[in-house]
Amino acid sequence: MTNVSAILATGRLVMAIFGVNRRVTTVIVASLAVITVPLTLSSVAANRTSSTESTATRVADSWAAARSWEIASVTSRPDGVLIRATGPRPEPDTDSLRTALASAGIAGTTVRVEILPNRTVEVTPN
Repeated sequence: MTNVSAILATGRLVMAIFGVNRRVTTVIVASLAVITVPLTLSSVAANRTSSTESTATRVADSWAAARSWEIASVTSRPDGVLIRATGPRPEPDTDSLRTALASAGIAGTTVRVEILPNRTVEVTPN
């Protein structure tokens, strides 16, 4: 974005030096708006997604650790956030996770939790 702005501003300066009319300035400003608006909107959305994912990770890690479970991943998806948790049976209750996520400001975001119970078996070769 900075490069595009610099190029357009430099172009406008050169055109002003050579006496090109105001119409060109209007076209340059309109071009900047066409570039800036979508770029700003996508940046805001990416920042929101990153913030939500970071908060969900922090809350889920704390929730899982208190239950001797681990968070395998937290992934942002178009329909919300997917948390994958793994650990021993019994499966943990997710109501406390729901409450913690809401308290952290993630209320209104769809959060799915994929519970993956695991069992470790030691296999010692003879």
